[in-house]
Amino acid sequence: MGGLVTQFQKNNNLKTEEEHNDVDELSKAHLSFQFRIQSMTLYEDLLRVRDERNHLTHHFLLDWDMDNIDQCQNAIEYLNQQYRLAKSVMNHLIDLAKMTDESTKQMVDVMIAELIKETIIKKLVDINKQKNKNGWTSLTFAEQRLSQDISRENINKLNYTYNCGTLRDFMSKTSIFDIDDEKTAKGTKTVYRLKLDIDLDNLSILMPELVVGVDQSYKLQPNNY
Repeated sequence: MGGLVTQFQKNNNLKTEEEHNDVDELSKAHLSFQFRIQSMTLYEDLLRVRDERNHLTHHFLLDWDMDNIDQCQNAIEYLNQQYRLAKSVMNHLIDLAKMTDESTKQMVDVMIAELIKETIIKKLVDINKQKNKNGWTSLTFAEQRLSQDISRENINKLNYTYNCGTLRDFMSKTSIFDIDDEKTAKGTKTVYRLKLDIDLDNLSILMPELVVGVDQSYKLQPNNY
């Protein structure tokens, strides 16, 4: 157990300037996730659990007179205290594992949303170039075309990640498109076009960084050991 506690400390309290690159050559996408604990409290409690465990294993029976009722009652209370300590530390470790797992999943979701974002923007530009009236394209038509290539699940993921209620909300946040409401015989329709000052040759460079709407921060409440 001592070796595990030492390894836990080594793995989770790395200096921020340290960099680790175990992959020399990458032939495909690679995701690296680094996790650190900023407080020494948990490590100190793990050391305490380790020491108490060693004492229980090797010295517990020598500390108490099992023929004495009062000594037996004190031994039971001591064991209950050790149980509460071990359980509290165990619950904290479980919380850390859950937090790490959830953080990783959300980070992956954001990365996927980034790819979807770029795909949608490029398709909206292509649709606008292919079908427009005086430079303007019906947003309804564009939505229909997008639905043929991009699943509803991916669009929902995009809207959730960037806190967009509609495609129009998403397009407004990109600051790449002009959006307007055009009067028709039946009312109005929403139309869009690429902003006139956007350079299509540098579209990938101009790809906007949208603010992530999903809460990416997690905080654990301090345990009272």
